[in-house]
Amino acid sequence: MIRASLGLRPAVTAIAGRGAPWLAGRPVASALGLALLLALGPATTSARSFAEPVWRVSTQKLPGLAWKPRRSGAPVLDRRGGQVLVGAADGLWALDALTGDKLWRVPTADPIAGTPLLDAAGSTITFADGGGVVQTLGLGDGKPRWARSSLLDAVVRAPLVGDGARLYALVEPGSLFALDALTGKALWRRAVPGGRDFLAEGTGAATVHGESVIAGLGDGNLVVVNGRDGGVVWTRDLAGGGDGPPDVDTTPLVVQSGAGEAFVLAASQRGGLYALSLGDGEVRWHRKGEGYQTPLRRGDELWVVDGDHRLLALRASDGKLRVGRHLDGEPSGALALWRTFVLVMAGDGLWLLSGDDQQTRGRVVDPYGYAAAPCLDGDDAWMIGNDGTIWALRLREP
Repeated sequence: MIRASLGLRPAVTAIAGRGAPWLAGRPVASALGLALLLALGPATTSARSFAEPVWRVSTQKLPGLAWKPRRSGAPVLDRRGGQVLVGAADGLWALDALTGDKLWRVPTADPIAGTPLLDAAGSTITFADGGGVVQTLGLGDGKPRWARSSLLDAVVRAPLVGDGARLYALVEPGSLFALDALTGKALWRRAVPGGRDFLAEGTGAATVHGESVIAGLGDGNLVVVNGRDGGVVWTRDLAGGGDGPPDVDTTPLVVQSGAGEAFVLAASQRGGLYALSLGDGEVRWHRKGEGYQTPLRRGDELWVVDGDHRLLALRASDGKLRVGRHLDGEPSGALALWRTFVLVMAGDGLWLLSGDDQQTRGRVVDPYGYAAAPCLDGDDAWMIGNDGTIWALRLREP
């Protein structure tokens, strides 16, 4: 747990006291104000609560008629520095992991949609804003580490990934950039032809595997390139037929089969979910359907949300269904493992499901909901809601 690993005092639990824990510390001027907070504020609705709030920080004030906002970038924990870093609508925030106190903030001209990238040494954080500005900052002070920011001149919604020497960015409508990690200088670009009007706006990132970079593109292709120069190793068209957008919006997932062969899993908006041989792109199995999100690996299974709001548990070896259920509340597709449970982010809040039978074990209801996966460390969790509120939670079995 973060409290033990950082060697700091126990987490402040001021808003997790008696009464209405989600409301503690909020000034209420009248009975009407309290009623509004009860109606609009998040609340744990399960009989046995599994998520105890520790602190919260609001990063933005939404207009009264905000329509289904989405914050898709997950918080990142800097264990050594004891801080949580979150990309928000107005910049990158660094908060004390235990108290929520703001340590520093770097403003940006456009919102940060993707999860910030913590380097392997734990000394820098890199992020891109919606306008294509990429920056690397020192974790201790938030100061720039490059002589100048890199400008990709494109919309960046997906998280950046890296291999130590290079950074890789997917930009709309699905082009892949490589940058020098030390200087931010652009090294190469693999462009995708076609107009944006026919492409979906996904938040799937590229995946680094050894010296290769695997990326889903807006034209329906999954491509594997050499990270050094962008040379193509192989491509596979996953678009399929139909009239929907062809985009491969999922983050490719590399899994190892029982026979020792590596597979890559990816899905296009209209073509379904594919398992491909990592070596040559040959199709090993294919599950038809639309709107599959990025799968989550759980043992020998894949858990994935499809376009019909169904949560499916599939055998990784052949894609066969073990168990599935429909979820209300518009699940975003972001999933996370905690103990023997699966956390599901949705437009109406947070679901806790049993990993065995997918039965609901607890729910946290929030009017704006969650689209980004949580950052987990033992039983501690940090999340950002679609309204821009950052939460620290203590998880416990219901």
